[in-house]
This record gives sequence, C-alpha cells and structure tokens, in this order.
Amino acid sequence: MPRNVIFILADEHRWDAVGWENPLVRTPNLDRLAARGVRFNNCFCAAQACVPSRANILTGRYNEEAGMVSNDTILGRHERTWPGHLDEHGWQTVAVGRTHHIDKGFGSVIRVPSGRSYPMNCHDDKMQAFWREDAYVGPSDASFEDYYETAITSTALGFLREMHRGEEPFALYVGYLAPHGALTPPEPYWSMYEGLDIPMPEDTLSPQDIIENWSKRLGFEGVTQDRYNRIVRGYYGMISTVDACVGMILDEVDRLGIAEDTMIVYTSDHGEMLGDKGLYVKGYGYEPSIGVPLLVSCPGTLPEGAVSDALIELTDIGPTIIEALDAPPMPCSGKSALSVFKGDSDKHRDWIYSSLGCGQVCRNEGYKWIHRRVDGKCVDEVYDMSADPRENNNIADTPEGREVMLKFYPDLLDFLSAHWHRPVTDFDPEAVQPRLIPFFTT
Repeated sequence: MPRNVIFILADEHRWDAVGWENPLVRTPNLDRLAARGVRFNNCFCAAQACVPSRANILTGRYNEEAGMVSNDTILGRHERTWPGHLDEHGWQTVAVGRTHHIDKGFGSVIRVPSGRSYPMNCHDDKMQAFWREDAYVGPSDASFEDYYETAITSTALGFLREMHRGEEPFALYVGYLAPHGALTPPEPYWSMYEGLDIPMPEDTLSPQDIIENWSKRLGFEGVTQDRYNRIVRGYYGMISTVDACVGMILDEVDRLGIAEDTMIVYTSDHGEMLGDKGLYVKGYGYEPSIGVPLLVSCPGTLPEGAVSDALIELTDIGPTIIEALDAPPMPCSGKSALSVFKGDSDKHRDWIYSSLGCGQVCRNEGYKWIHRRVDGKCVDEVYDMSADPRENNNIADTPEGREVMLKFYPDLLDFLSAHWHRPVTDFDPEAVQPRLIPFFTT
C-alpha cells in the first residue's frame, strides 16, 4: 500500500485532449503515467466551474452541500478536506501552485509567481476570452524553464525532496493553471503545433435557440476558421506544457525510488468545449464540459496499463486517496473507488451527477439527461450516449427520452433532497474569494 500521494490538478483539461484519444495531442508523459497505472474513460466533474469543482474534490461533498455555487466563494469554516484530514493524522501536506484559494487543511500553501509567462494581466479579457479576435493567443515570452507551470513544478519538486527526507508520509498537491486560458504556451510547445488545421466542428445545435443565445451573448459566433486553429493550437500547446511538467514529476519520483510508496493522481477540475457545438469554456453539461482525464498509478498496488470504463465522479477522489493510504475514514458524500482502482471491480456508480448552476446533469452508462432553467423556463435534453456520443440528437420529446427522464427523476429527487443547501455566504458571510491581484494567478 502507498504511504504518500502526489495529486496533480490541471485546469480545464477536457477528457479527450490526450494522446491515446486524439493522436494530434502530444502527451508522452501522460501516456507514460497511464502505462504505469490505470486510466479511466468515464470520470466526470460534479461541478462545472473552477471553485465549486475544487471544493468538491477536496471535501468529497457536492457543491450544493457546501454552498459552493459560484467562483466568488471559498470553503466555509466548518468544512473538512482530505488534506486537512491527512494532516491531522500525521501526513505532511503541502499545496503548490494554483488552488483558486480552495486550499483549506494543507499544512503549507505555496504561491508561485507567474513571471513573464503572460504578455499582460492574466485576468484581462484579452487573455481569458481567447475566442475574441482581439485576445492574445500565441507563444509566451518566457522560456519553458521560466514558465509558470514549470516554476510550480520545480517548487513542488523541492518540497518533494524535503518531505521524502522526513519520516512522516506526505501528500503533495500540484496545481496548474493550464490549459485554462491564457493560451500562451512557451516554446517549443507553441511551434510544436505549427500548421495545425482542423475543420471547425459542425455539430447539430441542439437545442438550437439556447445555444445560439449563448453564442451571441458570449461572442462565440464571430470565431473564424483561422481563429479556431489558433485557439486549438494554443490549447494543445498548453496541454503539452503540462505534460512536460508531469514528466519532471515522474522522473523525480523514479530518481528518489519512491514510486511503489507513492500514489500519483492526475486529473482536472472540469473540461473545455473547444468549439464543439460552437461553444467555448464550460458549464453546459455536454461531455467536453464535464468529462476529465483521470490517471492513477502506484506500481505494486495498482495494475499497470489498465483501462476502466467505470463511472467515477471527482467527488470520489478524496475518500479513495484516504482509503488507499490506510488513513481513518473521513465523513463525506463521495464513495471510495479503490476496488476499481485496484482492478477488483469493474463497476463503481450506477449514475453520476454534475451541477450546472442553472440545472443538473444525470448520466449513466447509456443515457444523459440535462435539465436546465433558461430565461424562466425549464429545458430538457436527453441523449443516447451509445448511439449519439457527440450529443447531436436530443430525444427528450420522444417516448424513449421521456422514459429516460422518468427513470432518472426519483434518483435525482432523492439526491437533491439529501444534498441541497444554501449558498455558503448565507451561513458564513466571510467565505468569499480575495480580490484579484493583477498578474498574480491564484
């Protein structure tokens, strides 16, 4: 059994932007991590925004329970996290890099300067709204050695070496901003995708009126083919940047000889639409928005080169880590998936839940039901995920679709009755995100 855990959290890395799913994306080190452990094809975020999802990951509780319904809040003072739980039971716990201020319970939290990684304030719309024609998408002025993600990794490796020297086990959290915008990969990862030419997705706009409204309101409809190619180039370049950093971590784990003592987990807080259905960023309930990579390795404890189709929520990560490290259980809503990680079971959940802010997503192995409230009215979408994996044919108004909703409805009602709560600021008014500091990533 492992003594330690290294938890690597990317931001906005969609499930299929990896080498084994898309040969255009170069991820040799994530491929390497997958080969020495288990990769999961059906891992989903329980909340489609950065802060609520991160709160869900650390607490093992749904964001409705914790009151984490927007990016404007932090965890309430009463919340427990798996890093805090491990810290209380003798683990060294350190978080390095991007946490979005969801870092309660760590013994140490280390912020890393972004330096010259971005050509302007990283919070500016000209960096974040990358689909706009006036936004900057291109190579960073910083070298890879000086880039933000590399600086995070180098700092984390310094703590890894120090914690390895101690007698206590450790939990190291490594948080990356990439591939979330800004899309400014350092060289050689911008040039790596030079000449990339991918036709813009031609998915059916379903439901058309809602998607067209989003597109107009957010400015997506103006994206040209040239702009799209540049966006994808920047996004893939950021993923390859993260991949190189993961390689640095794997190399150091091997050099220290702690691979069999250390569980390594790689995932992301949510996905990215990347032009599918004409949409960008996340929060829509479709597969690119809720699906994330999940890779777990620990030679000697977990199988190597294994692939699982089990349904997993990010809610389950905390309790799984706690059980794997043989720590006392922590009360939460997540379910340990260690038996699936170890290959003792091929099934974990019957269905997964993901919140939209304006609605809910229920998904099982065969179907997905998206229920949302738009402009004062309820809108339902149902997709046959086996026959229609790109979610182009909404069957909500068919007998088949109505039957799917009827089957999901009792489970969703029970779920919401058990877990629904008020916004965290209703009972903890001080649980708000600190003000943004120019150039300083959180």
